[in-house]
Amino acid sequence: MTLNEPDFNWIEARAGCTTAAVFAPLVRAVRRDVERIDALDRRQGVIRRFVFNATDRDCTVERTPGGHQPAEAGVAVSLAQDGSLLIESVRPNHQRTAMFKAVARLQDDGRCRLVVDGAPVHVWQVSKRALEGLFFDGGAKS
Repeated sequence: MTLNEPDFNWIEARAGCTTAAVFAPLVRAVRRDVERIDALDRRQGVIRRFVFNATDRDCTVERTPGGHQPAEAGVAVSLAQDGSLLIESVRPNHQRTAMFKAVARLQDDGRCRLVVDGAPVHVWQVSKRALEGLFFDGGAKS
């Protein structure tokens, strides 16, 4: 009997499946979501603003009531020391509270996916989980 299996190099795939490797796509998704909520707010006449900032190890989104007023709430996504992505809510006093963690894992189908609470998710789903409360419910969900 001959098995007709692909010669998938899971070693290389696993070596490239790191949380650091999926951090940049996540930051792009967060930035894109901030641009989308700002555009929606402008169309609906909502006076608030979301401020996006990023470094090579984290990104933050802060909500302000408009103008140059201080932030009311925010969300931070950081590369943690343990190799995970740490998503935190940020209070006006800059106090952070953990919301959830995500890690990159090579799935049985050969794709590198983020895993949150044991479930593989797409990058846009991590962004949604991080930002939905900030965008729609008045604050980040802790």
